[in-house]
Amino acid sequence: MASNTPSLEKTGIRYGIYGGLAMIVYFLILKVIGLDSNDTVRFLGMLLIIVATGMAIYYYSRHKSKGMYYLSGLGIGFIVGLVSALVNGIFMFLYTYFVDQKFTADLRTQDYFGSNLSPLMLFGANALLGIMIGAFTGYITMMYFDRSRSEDKVRKEANEI
Repeated sequence: MASNTPSLEKTGIRYGIYGGLAMIVYFLILKVIGLDSNDTVRFLGMLLIIVATGMAIYYYSRHKSKGMYYLSGLGIGFIVGLVSALVNGIFMFLYTYFVDQKFTADLRTQDYFGSNLSPLMLFGANALLGIMIGAFTGYITMMYFDRSRSEDKVRKEANEI
């Protein structure tokens, strides 16, 4: 018998892939428009991890029969952030290594990377930032979706009756 309950890992991976693909499309749009050199606009792509994490937690909470607990949301946020950042990081590594080395040279001139920037460092920085954003989004979003407190209240009221 198949269960309709989604697993934490599959939900996180699915929405992480969605978030990573959205970030790739966002970067390619910026490249076509010519805004890829603007670091502020490029950083706004990280908002897509926030959207993907929120969507994953919403999906998981709606399809979970016994309610959703805080640790599950943190796990989903971490997985979505990790997978999104890895998908985008792999794309950025391949893009900067094989397609457009000029993009890496442009990033080297900016203050926060320095002259030692390599495509591998770009991948690592992108992955670390994505994990942090996903985990923090999961933490903040679970303040709304956590049902453990309401279930404890129902148990206390049932015991009093």
